[in-house]
Parts: sequence; structure tokens; C-alpha cells
Amino acid sequence: MFTNEFDFESTITTVLDEEGNYEDLILDITDEVVYIRQYNDATFEDVPDLISISPKMFKDMIQAMNHSEGLFITKYKLP
Repeated sequence: MFTNEFDFESTITTVLDEEGNYEDLILDITDEVVYIRQYNDATFEDVPDLISISPKMFKDMIQAMNHSEGLFITKYKLP
């Protein structure tokens, strides 16, 4: 299950674990950077773990889910 929120500067997607075993995964996507956040219950802190990647890296990560083992180079055409 997930939610999408569209803002002027970013899109925020929150992915929820329907079984309740994992904390929500938050994707904050802008034109320049993708932030991936997840709160960590084990630390008992109100500060999320944060990963920052480029939008191209994010697209490559999604493409990787559809490929077999190996090295791949993804080329994107500009509109």
C-alpha cells in the first residue's frame, strides 16, 4: 500500500508495510535529488535514516528489479 502527494517542488510517496513488520518508507522526489527516509524504531529517536541519490540512480534502481544478474547501462533519451 502506498500514498502519493504532489507538491510544487516534489512528489512524496509513502510506502506502508501492510503486515506492520517494517516502518513506513518515504520517498521525497525532486528534479535534483531523491531522498529515501525510514524511521528506525530500534534507536528510539525521532530522526529518520536518510539516503540521498540522483533521480537517474533512482530510475536505475527501479529498472534493476526487471533484469537478471549482470552489469547494465541505462541510457535515457531527453524529451
